[in-house]
Amino acid sequence: LTGLKRCGKSCRLRWLNYLRPNIKHGDFTPEEDSTICKLYISIGSRWSIIAAQLPGRTDNDVKNYWNTKLKKRLLGGRRKDRGAGTQQHRQGELDGANDGGEQQPLSASAMERIQ
Repeated sequence: LTGLKRCGKSCRLRWLNYLRPNIKHGDFTPEEDSTICKLYISIGSRWSIIAAQLPGRTDNDVKNYWNTKLKKRLLGGRRKDRGAGTQQHRQGELDGANDGGEQQPLSASAMERIQ
């Protein structure tokens, strides 16, 4: 046999591109960021449902983008600490209390999902 020996990921991506040529590749827009954050807070890590609200994005792309960019941005790039006041400190960061933002406070269950 001749040809390339592709790994599973390469085969999956080639097949996905063949089946869905309208898949978006590249940076997420600020509107997509906002949609992902709002939906994650309300329904959790149900990536296929979130991706369905973002035309051209796959659930795997949305999940990877959340885990590499958005989650860190919302948590302020901090590592999980075991300190007593850490929960309230993170709550204040996410509420926008530290930057004058006007976001709604997050529920305890939303905070657990983000961590």
